[in-house]
Amino acid sequence: MVGETFDRVSVKHLNFDPADVINASYEIIDSAPQVAENVKEFKGVHLNEDEKLAYATACLPLLYDEAEAAPIRPERLLYTRRSSDYGNDLWKTFNAVQ
Repeated sequence: MVGETFDRVSVKHLNFDPADVINASYEIIDSAPQVAENVKEFKGVHLNEDEKLAYATACLPLLYDEAEAAPIRPERLLYTRRSSDYGNDLWKTFNAVQ
């Protein structure tokens, strides 16, 4: 699951139509090479601590209308919950922050 950053495919649960799942599957298959390329590109961008903090700071207003009044500081967004997200590339930083 990659989310809205690269592509988004959704299927309604209400009035479920199996054809919608099939069509969504084809959309995912068609977009997979581009998603893989984007992930590879993100993994190739290495960030220092200041750049990671700048990224988290830029993301805070996406989570809270008033970033200054947010209940958390940008540094907290960089906390890794999964060991696979620990590192200094943009892909790992992206996953930690999301």
